[in-house]
Amino acid sequence: MSDDIIQELVERIHLELEEIPFVLARMNEGWERARRSSDDYYLEGMALTLHGFYMGIERILELILSSRSADLLGTPLTLFEWASVKRSATSS
Repeated sequence: MSDDIIQELVERIHLELEEIPFVLARMNEGWERARRSSDDYYLEGMALTLHGFYMGIERILELILSSRSADLLGTPLTLFEWASVKRSATSS
């Protein structure tokens, strides 16, 4: 993997990581509002925020796996494809 590709990967991961404190703050605020008001809409909002947090982590993993698979296999794989390759390798 070239230094340019590694640097680009690091920068993209940092961009994703910068969002985590904002997501956690929103979740904490949503939790407090839900607790105070007993309003399910705040809980639904928290669920969407948590989903967004998960998607951010998934994007980081996708970036890493895509870069590594391109290096190892000659072609980038999606997270789904990587899991399929892993299952095939462990079931053999």
